[in-house]
This record gives sequence, structure tokens and C-alpha cells, in this order.
Amino acid sequence: MAPLWIVCEDGDEYRARLARFLGTEFAFVRAGCAAELVQQARRGAAGAIVDLDFRRTPAALLVDENGAAPARSLSESERQRLARDQGIFAIRALRAAGLELPAILYADLDDAEQRAALTAELAPLLVVGSHDGLPQLAARMRALASRSGSGSSHQPLPSR
Repeated sequence: MAPLWIVCEDGDEYRARLARFLGTEFAFVRAGCAAELVQQARRGAAGAIVDLDFRRTPAALLVDENGAAPARSLSESERQRLARDQGIFAIRALRAAGLELPAILYADLDDAEQRAALTAELAPLLVVGSHDGLPQLAARMRALASRSGSGSSHQPLPSR
């Protein structure tokens, strides 16, 4: 059986592309927000691939820096701020729910210190960017799937 990966994004472009090119090796299911990511992760998966920017997501489905739904209505500027880094906040929601599901954050983060801080805070996490092609991504997914299957999800992740 193919390892199942949750693709958390505000559209369906990543999931469709991954299924098209890597669907013979992996299975993919979409989650459109942090709550769906947590729900799918509780059902079991090899890992999650999470987009950074969720600008198409309605404000009611966004979570804040702590992975929780905001307690109040959001201004448009606050909605945009939360949407811009929603992938990070969705992974925080996973961790807050006690789920150590390996995650790949798909984000072009140029700041090495920021990548290192996120990787340490949200472990097991790997940050990949648009410069990573599908063969590199598939190799990282294989490595993560084998770790999650062996129950040793805190081993070092393959480096960029």
C-alpha cells in the first residue's frame, strides 16, 4: 500500500501535481485548513506537505500563531497576515494537538536562521522551496515515510 501524504493547501494545485507525477508511489489526500490537517493526521498518514500561504482561505478557517482559531473577527490586514504564514500556524496546530506527524513546509524562506528555528520548533519538519524539484521532494518523502513507518520520527531529516 502506498504511503499516504496529507497535502494542506488553500487550492488543489499541489495535491493534483503530486498525484499526477508521484501517484504511483504515494497516495495523497487534501486538507484545506489547519482543522482538516489535524483531523486527517489523526486518521494516520506518513506525513504532511503544507503550503505556506493560504490567501484564498476564508478568515473563519484560519488559525493564529498558537494554532488556535482567533477568538474575534479579523480585520482584512489581520486576515492577510495570518494567511501569509498559515502553513507554519497549521503545523503548530498539529503539534498543539500532540501529533508528531513528519511535515514538509513548502516555502521559499531565504533566511537560514528562520528555517533552522522553524525546523527545531516544529520537529519533525523539513522546509523545502520552489527550487526543489519533484525527484528531490520524492526522495525526502521516502525518507520521512520510512521514519514514520518505523516509529522513529525524531531522527534527523535529510538536509536541503
